[in-house]
Amino acid sequence: MANKRVMEVINSARTRQEFLHAQTFHSSQGEDHCFSQQDLYASGDVKPKPDTWVYPLIQMKPFGIQIDEMVTETLLTEAERGARVYLTTGYFNLTQAYMDLILGTRAEYQILLASPEVNGFFGAKGVAGAIPAAYVYIEHQFYNEVCCLGQQERVRLQEYFRNGWTFHAKGLWLYLAGSSLPCLTLIGSPNFGYRSVHRDLEAQVAIVTENRDLQHQLHQLGFS
Repeated sequence: MANKRVMEVINSARTRQEFLHAQTFHSSQGEDHCFSQQDLYASGDVKPKPDTWVYPLIQMKPFGIQIDEMVTETLLTEAERGARVYLTTGYFNLTQAYMDLILGTRAEYQILLASPEVNGFFGAKGVAGAIPAAYVYIEHQFYNEVCCLGQQERVRLQEYFRNGWTFHAKGLWLYLAGSSLPCLTLIGSPNFGYRSVHRDLEAQVAIVTENRDLQHQLHQLGFS
């Protein structure tokens, strides 16, 4: 069963969603077609208990919308000892808040990022051609902090390289302590960097699941 802490991260959003759904259902059916929960049980028309929840997350900080940022920060904060967080981004430019949380929490982190050769800006003309080197510099700075804190075994960085390919994957997978399969994943547009948090419009979904088949598929799509 998905960890209670994970569910509480977006529990308020789920409550609002269910309330709005109930309002929409009843208003569209009209009074003559509204059934109470007891009526549904009596008729046997009862849906099975859900095992997967999908939550939309939006970020547009200039307009005061910070849902994605709050959820991501809470997940990083609540990750307990023994839990594993797999994170991938095409542009390694984590915000200072995200970096502090990774370095200050107890979970294990495996971060996958693009090597310079598979960065979309590699070989570009002008200033754009220096962007891959800039991300490598930021990566080295972060890894130096990891080493200074003696956390090389807990926080690991890997670079993706495949000849002739570019890498722009992004996402997050959460494995609870003692579990070999993820119970939560974030899928969408954020790069976990400054622009994603402070400047751009970003959209993604959080999928929380207790379904073993889906967990296996998420694991295969991740770092397996």
